[in-house]
Amino acid sequence: MKRHFIFLGAPGIIYYSWLLVVIFVGVSFAYESNKTISLPSLILCSLFVILLIYTWFFSYTKRVKSEEFEFKLPYRKKSKISKPQIIFQWHFIRTLKINDKYQKYYVIEFNRKKELSNGI
Repeated sequence: MKRHFIFLGAPGIIYYSWLLVVIFVGVSFAYESNKTISLPSLILCSLFVILLIYTWFFSYTKRVKSEEFEFKLPYRKKSKISKPQIIFQWHFIRTLKINDKYQKYYVIEFNRKKELSNGI
């Protein structure tokens, strides 16, 4: 089962900053336009929504074997990782530390309460 997350740290800041730039420019075009519907604003805001949905569906961890997981970021290929380390857990929110071959990632994972008791 795929578990979606928001990634933190430097990669997360860079990636989400670019997403926010797209929506900021789209809203700026909307305010600066003298038409009721600004086509560039509509295109940029639609692009933001598409990128946000893409990011949500292509940021996940998935159990492959008992101690092996699949880790996917929206801008990278899938990679195999060992069991993620839980840093903090509160209700349905968990903060995980994931060690990839190249660097460490910190992610916030959202799950239903039933799934959390079954382990990672």
